[in-house]
Amino acid sequence: MLLFRLPGTYYLCLSFVMPDPTTVLASNTLEIKYAAISSGFIFLWLLLEYILGAHGQNLRYYPYFVLGSLAVPAAGILMPIWRRKMYSMEGLRFEQAFKSGLWVTAVLTITLPVIYFIFFKFIGPDLFQNIQNFAYAHAHRFGLRPNVAMSRAEQLFNLRNYVLVGFFGTMIYGSLVAGLGGYLFRTK
Repeated sequence: MLLFRLPGTYYLCLSFVMPDPTTVLASNTLEIKYAAISSGFIFLWLLLEYILGAHGQNLRYYPYFVLGSLAVPAAGILMPIWRRKMYSMEGLRFEQAFKSGLWVTAVLTITLPVIYFIFFKFIGPDLFQNIQNFAYAHAHRFGLRPNVAMSRAEQLFNLRNYVLVGFFGTMIYGSLVAGLGGYLFRTK
C-alpha cells in the first residue's frame, strides 16, 4: 500500500500487488509472458515495415529494417533473465539464466513461423514478388544476368524459406542471446 499526496489534493492511496518471488521463480510464466510480448512486438515490427513501405516502394531499405528487427527478440529473451535476477534472493547461476532464455527462445521458435505465415499470407503477400522484381531490375549491380538473378530470388525469397529461416534462425539466435544473457546476468 502506498500513500502519497498530490499537490493541492488529498492523500491518494494506491495498492500494488506484487507477485510472490518464489512462485515466479518456480514456474516459467515469466518467460511465456515475455515471449508473448515479444511475439506481439515482432508482428508490430512487420506491420511498421509494411506501413513505411519497406515491402514496396522503399524496398532498398528493407535490409536495415531486418537488422533492426533483431533487437526485438533479444530484448524479449534478456528481460526475463534480468527479472529473475531481481527476484532471486540467493543470486542467479548461469544455468538458471540460460534456461530462462531458452524457454523464451522455445516459445518464439514456435510462434515466429506462425506470425510470418499470417503476415505474409494475408497482410503483406507482395514482399516476395517485390524482392524478385528488385533483383531482376538490379541484376547488373551484382554482375548477374537478369534471368539468373530472378531465378535465384525466386528460390530464396518465398514464404516457405522465410518460415524455415525464421524457425531455425530463432533457435540459433535465441540460444546465443540466452547464453550471452546468462553470462552477463549471472551473480557470483
